[in-house]
Amino acid sequence: MTQKIDAASDHRAEHERRHEVEEVHEKERLDSLIQAAKAADAEVRKLEFWSDIREMVNNGESLGATDEAQGWEHGWEGVDRSGGTRPVHPVLEDESFAPG
Repeated sequence: MTQKIDAASDHRAEHERRHEVEEVHEKERLDSLIQAAKAADAEVRKLEFWSDIREMVNNGESLGATDEAQGWEHGWEGVDRSGGTRPVHPVLEDESFAPG
């Protein structure tokens, strides 16, 4: 399939180089080949993703995802500053409760 797509791309480039218009059936065929290639590439990427996930599970790299904290222990807090600020405990933050 890749050879046909490469040949189709070369053919289209040759038309462009010569400033020639593609015939309708040529254009439709080339467009279909390119769309098929894009769809196939998207499917391969999905398979690669799930293959990587399966490998992580098989290697035990995802064990943290099944514990009580689901891998999100306190060590992750503030890593990327995407969350909100830590809640303020009123008794600890109010100076009227300070010793002395």
